[in-house]
Amino acid sequence: MGNASTANAAGFQAENLEVLDVSNGGAGGLATCGFDVIALTDGMFQNIDFENFYGNPGIIVDGGKGVAQFFDFKNIYSWHTTTRIQTVRRVASLTVEGGEGNCQNSGATDVISGSYDLDFGYTRQVSGAGTVTPSGTSFTIATFTSGLGYLTQDYVGAPMVLPSGTYTIATVTGTGSGTFTTSAGTPGTVSWSISGQGSSGETTINTQSQNCQTGIATFNFGSTHITNKPSEQTIIYRPALSGGVSINGDNPAICNHIDLDDYEVTAAGTGVYIGPNCQNVNSRHQVGDGENGVDMVLDATSRQTMRIDAATRFSGWTTNIATISGNGTTATLTTVPNLSTNSGALCAKSGVLILIYGVTGATAFNGQWATTAGTGISCNDTTGVTTITFPSTVSGTGSVSSASCNSTGSCVRALSSVLSTSTQAGVLEQTGSQVTTDTTYQQMSSPPQSSYPTSVILGTANVNWDGDFFDVIYGQAGYGVLHQSDGPLVNYAGNNTQYDQPQPTVTNSEITCGTPVNPSSAPNVCQSSDDKGTHFSAAVNGTNFCLPALPDVGFPVGYSVHLIYAPASGNAVWQVIPPGQTSTPYPSAGACPGASGTTLQNTTAQVSINPGGSIWLKVNTAGTGWYYEGGTNTYIPPVPGNSVILTSDVVVPTTALGPGTADYIFVLPTPIPPNSKLHFECDGTTTQATSGAGIGIAIGAVANAPMNMEAHAVVAGGTSTNGTNGQSSGNITTATEVAVYTGATGTLNTQLPWELKGTLVTGATSPTSVQIGFFTVNASDAVTVKEGSSCRWTN
Repeated sequence: MGNASTANAAGFQAENLEVLDVSNGGAGGLATCGFDVIALTDGMFQNIDFENFYGNPGIIVDGGKGVAQFFDFKNIYSWHTTTRIQTVRRVASLTVEGGEGNCQNSGATDVISGSYDLDFGYTRQVSGAGTVTPSGTSFTIATFTSGLGYLTQDYVGAPMVLPSGTYTIATVTGTGSGTFTTSAGTPGTVSWSISGQGSSGETTINTQSQNCQTGIATFNFGSTHITNKPSEQTIIYRPALSGGVSINGDNPAICNHIDLDDYEVTAAGTGVYIGPNCQNVNSRHQVGDGENGVDMVLDATSRQTMRIDAATRFSGWTTNIATISGNGTTATLTTVPNLSTNSGALCAKSGVLILIYGVTGATAFNGQWATTAGTGISCNDTTGVTTITFPSTVSGTGSVSSASCNSTGSCVRALSSVLSTSTQAGVLEQTGSQVTTDTTYQQMSSPPQSSYPTSVILGTANVNWDGDFFDVIYGQAGYGVLHQSDGPLVNYAGNNTQYDQPQPTVTNSEITCGTPVNPSSAPNVCQSSDDKGTHFSAAVNGTNFCLPALPDVGFPVGYSVHLIYAPASGNAVWQVIPPGQTSTPYPSAGACPGASGTTLQNTTAQVSINPGGSIWLKVNTAGTGWYYEGGTNTYIPPVPGNSVILTSDVVVPTTALGPGTADYIFVLPTPIPPNSKLHFECDGTTTQATSGAGIGIAIGAVANAPMNMEAHAVVAGGTSTNGTNGQSSGNITTATEVAVYTGATGTLNTQLPWELKGTLVTGATSPTSVQIGFFTVNASDAVTVKEGSSCRWTN
């Protein structure tokens, strides 16, 4: 309908039709389609079904040398068809309402390769800009060539109407001018511009596609509104190269003002892809149902003008790893085969970020990686195996577990991602909502903690908090995150071969996501700065916390983070380690990141948090090191967790006559953390059988010598002339028993008090225990340490 050389303004209507390609695709190409509409305006297609158009569209709307516009498509259906509706060159003002396109093959086992249910300028793209100068003097007027355009301004000069005949043109893009000679030998001049600087769009789409490689794909198709359920997969979940909505262009002036509103994409490899050279694309209330490979992938430049209001936090598919290895340059992993309907396939767009966790052996594979742009993710829809490659310096083969990904399994998760415009590799996880204009949040409208929005800072955009505990946006180079002033809570599920790190307030480019470096299971992490926030760990066997190297713009003066360690059982510790240092006794994968030099409390030594303990870490006033806020490295709660209390009297043997033979009644709770400064105290009462020289108190470090230990004691005398007596052990640097107090003369046959206090400084290897004992200085005088006497750590 219509022709290529004349723009027609004639109404057309077709309805209540079944259009069947009896050749099941025929020879392919443009010759086989249901309708080919060229340069018409004012038309309606209604209640039409297309079947068996394999490799071909049901309807082609072609702008020809002019423009095709003002068409309504209502209740258009397709079955076993590559494309329901396809546009070529300049097409505008369409309404697609109702109906459904289904692109599955006749065997109902997979989707038609290269199928696009609604293909608006995508597969037959026309350049949105450019000027060329043709060569030669031979031209083709109004003849389609290689999918790229017609002449839209034909001729200047005589003759004004060309005789019939064929005119060939050397170049069919852009604009230009030249001369021609007709078949009758009549000379003339011609100038032209190739139409279709994209299809300008101005279109509303409210329909559904099923089992297509891509549901809706557009190129330079601006001012378009997409809603409802543009795509779902029901045969193979997340098939190879599949996507729900793909927005693309080469000219931001044309790929402009596109709205995706109240929509859902189900089980596609990539739910929504926003490519380069588009602007002012808005996404509102996208439902992430957890079945897409990733919910959204964004070009970094296009994202800068994109407003996102997500209905749920964006997610990515998680599946078990079958194999993983690296050669020092590139790492490769494969997923477990899974051919069930909701399979393990993870066919997101190559370049997206992935999160690997639970790998043992070569544990450096654990963490976040950007897959290889263009080729990093490939899926075999027959076997159900996904192969993923990513740049990595890790060499070796990782050991994997087939346990559940919510337990101890070795798994990979795809992350909704922002791709670098230049490299098309992932640089940032897109967690959900983001703002680009002035926005005010009140308490009842604040986003849930799991989906705090990111913010692209353009011009003077501000975020105002009305009644919330939010106060600032941190960002640099146009990127940032909304920041909660009293900080997020991060539940770190690491173990004693992994480490966690705090997230910065800003970076030199784009904000990194707040995912722990090596999570052992699915993390619950707020995507925000950890400044003034809390990291909590309940790792029973202990874990590590690596401090970032300073100075760093992401960790300004005053930055602080709170650590709480509360395992359900055991006596392991949470190590806090300066940059470039290796944890003891829980070595992570090599030393902590960063060059050695940044200090913790003016040393490069680590400190430890005992069970039930907490610590505030803060950047110093010079911005060059870390210290403990409040001057302490651990907090150990009072009785009973860190105390030893006598529940009955203990009679010291009369053979206990000195430090080497003392009865070591008290052993302070273990393990004792290395590289720490600890305080202890003991107190209680004693009696002695007869008047004698008095009691003695000794202390000893077992197995490993302390860097330094000192204890001092005060003991009450038994008479008014022998009142309170005090003595000290002096500095102890060996693993031997040393006397703290040697009894003074006096009558001690009544129950009188004693008190001992001291400090312990440990090095890289700490004593296995510290014990306090009693002895008598007279073999005839037995000493009894009374019930209720106790010893404890106090710092």
